[in-house]
Amino acid sequence: MTGKIKTLIRATMRFKRNQLEDGIWATFPPPDLSHSEFLVRIKRILETDRGFDQLIRPTPAAQRAKYAFFSGAPPGSGAEVRFSSYEVFAVLTALRLQEHGFPKARTVEILRLVRSKLENEHKWILEQDPAAIVGDAAPRKMPRAGSPAFASRNPVFLVVATGGHSAKDRAAAPRACGICRGEEEVGRFRKAVGADSWTMFELTTAALQLAQNLIKTEPRSRGRGAG
Repeated sequence: MTGKIKTLIRATMRFKRNQLEDGIWATFPPPDLSHSEFLVRIKRILETDRGFDQLIRPTPAAQRAKYAFFSGAPPGSGAEVRFSSYEVFAVLTALRLQEHGFPKARTVEILRLVRSKLENEHKWILEQDPAAIVGDAAPRKMPRAGSPAFASRNPVFLVVATGGHSAKDRAAAPRACGICRGEEEVGRFRKAVGADSWTMFELTTAALQLAQNLIKTEPRSRGRGAG
């Protein structure tokens, strides 16, 4: 698979909703959910992004940020939304945040705040030779949040500072969140923010696995019998 991802997945490619679902399910099926529950969770996280400003009192920066999972405002009735490869990856990242205890609204807030830098890092990841950054042609198993071992030789991290480790702390507005390339940059970010409690997600392996799975998906027609 060496070199194939950057030639098959391009920034201009758009994917249908079923491809988003199929690609993520092949990459990261949440262990506590059936497939039907998984589809409902995706539906709700997308709806939360659309109705975000009415659900919580967002920080000014999050309120100004563009959508976490969409390229623009909702289209007219009957039109079908298509997602960029980055937006599919952002939904997968949202599911990882939710698995780790972050509620929907805060998950959307975090991904809105980091979108600009994360989108750039996602593009950078897909431009690399997979063998050069994960050690072989096929990405290894994607790590769970908090894992001390990273499959990537050049990892990119989502780092979220919270007031503590409880569900209440994760439901509160994040103290800070950022995208860091490499553990040294994580250390600098943490030192600058000065928080005691952190959640960190390695993103490189997930991005590569998703790209490989997403390109295998096939678009399906909407409506009855579409599967």
